[in-house]
Amino acid sequence: MTASKKMAHRQLFQIGDIEVVKVVDTIDIFSPKFLYVDKDRSAFDPHLNWLQPHFLDPERNMLLSIHTFVLKTRHHTILVDTCVGNHKVN
Repeated sequence: MTASKKMAHRQLFQIGDIEVVKVVDTIDIFSPKFLYVDKDRSAFDPHLNWLQPHFLDPERNMLLSIHTFVLKTRHHTILVDTCVGNHKVN
């Protein structure tokens, strides 16, 4: 089961002279069974203090961010594609 939420969301980080902009396209919601086939939702209970609200929703569904990064220096703007690839056989 997958639900999508479109977001116009940006996060800014500074690393020395480099500005890093995280641009979120979508946050998808998945059952933990998607990645952890043999785990029950209760397996996340000991870790809720750091998993919620950024990585798990209140029902303990996983939140998967689809995003990109833009790096900005004085002279360059670089787009970092963090997706899974172009699905070509190399």
